[in-house]
Amino acid sequence: MNKRGSKAGIYLLIVILLILLVSGSALAVIYLQSQKQIIPDTTSVDASDTSQPVISNDNNIPSNKLINAKHIYQLENWPTGCESVSAVMALNHAGINISVDDFIDNYLTCTNPPFNPYKSFGGNPRDKSGLGCYAPVIKEAVDKVLENINHAAKLLSGVSLEELCKEYIANDIPVILWGTLDMAEPFECKTWEFEGETFTWIRPEHCLLLIGYDEENYAFCDPMHEESVTYYPKAKTETAYTALHSQAIIIE
Repeated sequence: MNKRGSKAGIYLLIVILLILLVSGSALAVIYLQSQKQIIPDTTSVDASDTSQPVISNDNNIPSNKLINAKHIYQLENWPTGCESVSAVMALNHAGINISVDDFIDNYLTCTNPPFNPYKSFGGNPRDKSGLGCYAPVIKEAVDKVLENINHAAKLLSGVSLEELCKEYIANDIPVILWGTLDMAEPFECKTWEFEGETFTWIRPEHCLLLIGYDEENYAFCDPMHEESVTYYPKAKTETAYTALHSQAIIIE
């Protein structure tokens, strides 16, 4: 082979090597691109993916609650004074140092029957013959106690027990509440006329302090019982509460 033929062979070999090199690079780029397309991007989450749980704490309250309130037993000294005793338990929990006797003697309005239960207590809370009173009478007395004190009594009418628990019990505010003794079936007892109005008394009327709840019961400081906490089934409590005109008081 002459010198010219030898040079031509070398050039041909270089061209072939360059072609092979370029082809290999192109194939490598195509392979990497294809791999990138099939590898999922784990750095982002599709907002439309509903498989992820969504948790909201709006209006979330505990499934059970019990306020630590001091209990007062009424039968030894105030056999018909459940309204006054429940009010004093609520006042004591709010940090107001007052006794039941002080509340009755100096703040509660009492009159002999016939009477308006929205304006006064019928009879004497220390007598077994005393009847009772409704929420406005107790609010008026509590307002007198709280005069010039950084607290206020709030009258609640027609508020459901569920709402009372949500708004107040869950926030450690006990509720003075009207129902029946032992949440017994309420019934109409007597009717009377007074100052142009007719009143029908519901028995066995009772006032107690709502302090908690669980899935099946409401918890009370019941002044008619010696134990510090008394539980009543929700359905029976709701019946008694409704029959006594769904009335309650809280101290803010």
